Amino acid sequence: MISLNPIPVKLKIDLENMLFPVYRKVLIPYDITMYDLHLIIQTAMGWENCHLFQFSDKKWKCDVRVQYGVDDEGEWGDFFSDIYEADEISLSEFMPHTNGKTFWYWYDFGDDYNPKYVNGAFGGIGPQSEFIVNFYLERVALPNSQTFEIKEGNVFSEVESERKPVDHEQSLVRVVENGIIMDYQHAKEIHRWLGEHLKTFEQNFLKNE
Repeated sequence: MISLNPIPVKLKIDLENMLFPVYRKVLIPYDITMYDLHLIIQTAMGWENCHLFQFSDKKWKCDVRVQYGVDDEGEWGDFFSDIYEADEISLSEFMPHTNGKTFWYWYDFGDDYNPKYVNGAFGGIGPQSEFIVNFYLERVALPNSQTFEIKEGNVFSEVESERKPVDHEQSLVRVVENGIIMDYQHAKEIHRWLGEHLKTFEQNFLKNE
């Protein structure tokens, strides 16, 4: 349970490997359990708490791991790390095991598939006869900032919001993905593969138009 007299701390949650910065800032009691922190992160990110999770003091070769309901102690990470149950250790007890500033949260270990929608491309032939392609990707525009009040793992109310443009939920932003490089042979194979799928699409989906 969350303490009635908590010491508040501000926590910034950053997502890795995103095309654009995605983060949340939450004000939480310092003595909440790591399981309660897990629920707060789930709520702040809009996730559904339907996968296993883990906190660790380091990204790799961690010394301390905090998890919940996992039978196999060696399933994630280092066999030699200390393991705690998330509902039995508080944030204040976990932080001394870290550098006091940064720790890691892992969620949804098996689903790394993250498709991206392309709406254009540019590029050409490089100085060493390589083929260079840069893709235009599209995403929904994000508000500049949003502040929520969270009580016992649930969003209580939206305290403040700065939205530019105002219709950001209906707007699309075009971003450029880092270029990919192919040699001549691989470019030919991709051209052939894409051409075959275009023919299949035209035969099956465009024939009645």
